[in-house]
Amino acid sequence: MSTTTVTQLEPCPFCGGTQGSVHHQVFSHRVICKTCNACGPRCRTQEQALLQWEHQSRELRLEKTIENRLLLEHLSNFGDLPPPVFPAQRENSLPFRRLNS
Repeated sequence: MSTTTVTQLEPCPFCGGTQGSVHHQVFSHRVICKTCNACGPRCRTQEQALLQWEHQSRELRLEKTIENRLLLEHLSNFGDLPPPVFPAQRENSLPFRRLNS
């Protein structure tokens, strides 16, 4: 197996890294992110592997953007809620119980 470093890639949809490499195997090629090791699909040629990585990257980033918008719309339906108060923030509250000796 041989590897070719590629610097002109769409950002990784998982970590945002822009450094990737094309791994050449006997009958296939695939792009692998150097930051998080995310893998693109296996393809017959290096050009197809690069095109599929870029397509997959754009699709997954678009999907993530849409999910974030939907989540923000859903959260905006709750209106102005007060921030949550955790037990450690309340007065006279400790995150552990003292033992009487």
